[in-house]
Amino acid sequence: MQYGCCTKVLENRGEPAVYRGSLIKACGYTYAELPMYRLMELSDSQIRTLRDEMKELGLSFESSNCFYPASMRLTGAGIDMGAILDYAARAFELAASLGIRAIVLGSPVSRTVPAGFSKAAAREQLAEALTGMSKLCAPLGVDVAFEACNIYINNLIVNLDEALELCRDVTAPASGWWRIIITLLSQTKIQRSSKRASNTSIMSISEIRRARRSPSRRSSTRTCPLYNR
Repeated sequence: MQYGCCTKVLENRGEPAVYRGSLIKACGYTYAELPMYRLMELSDSQIRTLRDEMKELGLSFESSNCFYPASMRLTGAGIDMGAILDYAARAFELAASLGIRAIVLGSPVSRTVPAGFSKAAAREQLAEALTGMSKLCAPLGVDVAFEACNIYINNLIVNLDEALELCRDVTAPASGWWRIIITLLSQTKIQRSSKRASNTSIMSISEIRRARRSPSRRSSTRTCPLYNR
């Protein structure tokens, strides 16, 4: 069992640095989950600097969160699907070069349905984007972990049932698979689905807590947050 901590990238005298990297390592985490949109902003030399820092800290790249920046719309009138998938292709290549095996697609601001726009149409746009992403990420060995963001930060796909239904509608390569995760605020009830998809692995905060109490359990990589995203 590996535990990771989601954190952010800061500027330290013009160079990127892992926020609280030493603390993350001291707490026993094996990897740091960094925001993809922030990694995409870095130059090649800055990526090398960040890679060296992670190596020095003894932390690895396993997964990344915050796929799209808030400035890039995934739903709504006039979206540019070509630009969405071009960004995804470059993100998958960067992820593969760093050893990142999964990118979390939450991006609640980017996918929130704009006022006056059809929710059904927005869902179709999101499914189209995910279908395109699945064809790009599979050859590189990178997975997309679709996040069912809660109703406090997003109005499209807000629970596990909706996320499972959406992922079943995505035309993904046979070799690809999707993980569905859910983030919770303290006021939000844990929503568990009775449905199970053969190509889907579901994890929740409660499962992470149980795994912490049973260190002998062996499972896939899991991530625990350091701060509220």
